[in-house]
Amino acid sequence: MTRAGSTHWRRVLTPRGIRVELGPFRLSRHFTDPEARLETMRHEIAHAAALLLDGERGHGPVWQRHAVLCGAHPRACTAARPAKAPKVVLACSGCGQEAWYYRPTTRVALAARLRCRKCRTVGFHVTRNAYAEATQSA
Repeated sequence: MTRAGSTHWRRVLTPRGIRVELGPFRLSRHFTDPEARLETMRHEIAHAAALLLDGERGHGPVWQRHAVLCGAHPRACTAARPAKAPKVVLACSGCGQEAWYYRPTTRVALAARLRCRKCRTVGFHVTRNAYAEATQSA
């Protein structure tokens, strides 16, 4: 799975107390379908509303309520696929959940030590590595 979007925020200490500030929403450039991008924006707006209005993070019942109000599907993951194929695909050894990467990262190098967010199993294996394929064919 790859991240379609994200909501950035921080807590700021002021003389009146702690305040939450939102940063910009970020959308993945790999998702080019307009409907998927609109769904991602609604999803991220629901995160902002749940955080600012109720102080809640994550994909729990409060966020799900805001997602419905925003017109988004109340689920954590998107069914959309990115337009560009990922360079590296890792799969969980326990449940098969995929993690997609478009550039080599430390997480790819440490795949065997990663913990799956879905089933909590430790250990991913590489199912596709375009970098290794390019090196072998050259």
